Amino acid sequence: MFNFVRQPSRGAGLAIGYITGGALAMIWAAIWWYYMQHNGPSGGEWKWYVCSGLFLSGLAVFLIGLFVGRIGREAKHADASVTVQTPTGNVPVSGAPNIPAMGAQMPVAPVPGQVATPVTTAPPATVVR
Repeated sequence: MFNFVRQPSRGAGLAIGYITGGALAMIWAAIWWYYMQHNGPSGGEWKWYVCSGLFLSGLAVFLIGLFVGRIGREAKHADASVTVQTPTGNVPVSGAPNIPAMGAQMPVAPVPGQVATPVTTAPPATVVR
């Protein structure tokens, strides 16, 4: 039922916090509005202004929480890298070019007219996820 082994993502915690805070702000603004509607505000129009602002701010925070959760899920899929296991080691598979680390020897381009060395075939690679 519960997964105690895996840590939840930071985005999930932020989404829950934003959704909870926004929902509570909207609830208390609605309670305040209901009270003022039935008992009449004492002291001026500024209370309606603050009450409306509190409700709309709560709605905005609530929506941000919904979008943070969705963005976090999408980012998690984008961060997951796929590697292919080969006899020489795991090779990342992505749309980005394979750039060697600083200080690594760059492959030398063949000279025109030079015969390229044949490439040996390896057994089929398995995808590790």
